[in-house]
Amino acid sequence: KEVVMRSKKWQQSLARWARKARDHAPLRTFAEQSISDPLLMHLSRLCLMLGDHNYSSLAPDDKKRVQGDKAFAATLLANTDRKTRQPKQALDEHLLGVGEFTKRVARQLPSLNDRLPRLPPKHRPFLQRTSHEQFVWQNRAFDLARKIQPQVKEQGFFGVNMASTGRGKTLGNARIMYALADTEIGARFTIALGLRVLTLQTGRALRERLSLDSEMLAVLVGGSAHRKLFELAEDDSIDETEDDDPSGSESLRSLIDASDYIDGEGFSDGLLSENLGTLLADPKARELLYAPVVSCTVDHIIQASESARGGRQIAPILRLLTSDLILDEPDDFDQSDLPALTRLVHFAGLFGSKVLLSSATLPPDLIAGLYHA
Repeated sequence: KEVVMRSKKWQQSLARWARKARDHAPLRTFAEQSISDPLLMHLSRLCLMLGDHNYSSLAPDDKKRVQGDKAFAATLLANTDRKTRQPKQALDEHLLGVGEFTKRVARQLPSLNDRLPRLPPKHRPFLQRTSHEQFVWQNRAFDLARKIQPQVKEQGFFGVNMASTGRGKTLGNARIMYALADTEIGARFTIALGLRVLTLQTGRALRERLSLDSEMLAVLVGGSAHRKLFELAEDDSIDETEDDDPSGSESLRSLIDASDYIDGEGFSDGLLSENLGTLLADPKARELLYAPVVSCTVDHIIQASESARGGRQIAPILRLLTSDLILDEPDDFDQSDLPALTRLVHFAGLFGSKVLLSSATLPPDLIAGLYHA
């Protein structure tokens, strides 16, 4: 029976990395605690998924392809070409290539947050005070958020904004998150809502009131009318029909559903494009990652903690890792949705994101549960 361990190239690479691990004393000490560190485990899986997605998508003549064992080439295959149905990558080459790409992503990850666009630290519409009696609470909320910003930087933030309908919560939420951000580098945040129409309205209102152009704010809504919130977590049959690919090359699937609607205009960094590859080649995924402010239906960002296959969780994880989170009207979700919503809030806290809940009515048990998450 053929096994990948018979590949000489694979053996050489494994021996090289084993020696590096053996000779690096701090790594041995770190390894004793790393397996129980959920942040490290999730980020390691993220790097591996992105490395696999990128390497599997390479064309046969791509210069980034690595050389596997020629004697092993036709023995075990990793995937096949979807168009020609011909072998695409041998298993040992695939594993070596994925390892190399994963290494690049892992090295890029610590600096990713610093490289992504942010709102300018002194964007006047966010700083402008209101004298309207109904909205004057926004000034006090902004001042309080700015006052505690140094503490938030060290301790994190979980906040609740409760105000009656028509009192300007949408604008107030944005100003609170802006005030909580580091005053030297500016803000990045994601507004997640349950309804498509509210998502579009929120995006348009913020663009108009806060002078945000299509590069600063992107709107992303689910396009499939039959999609239910959190169905990825609830319906295993969808996972099978949507992502099961006989070619073994799920990386050819889009990272965001083709039927989804996006309104934005992003750009990309050359080095990020090279290392994040297929992620930034997908216009919708690029928008989700790059825009300083994203107004989206919650089914997009929820995939950070729910999606299991096909790469659909890569862009949402990176978004959650590099931006704060506003959950608008979380009390609209029914009881069966709460486990998935709780996992999302847990991930946000794990990644160091600030979390703000906003609604006119928030039951104490819902607030307490999400806070503990």
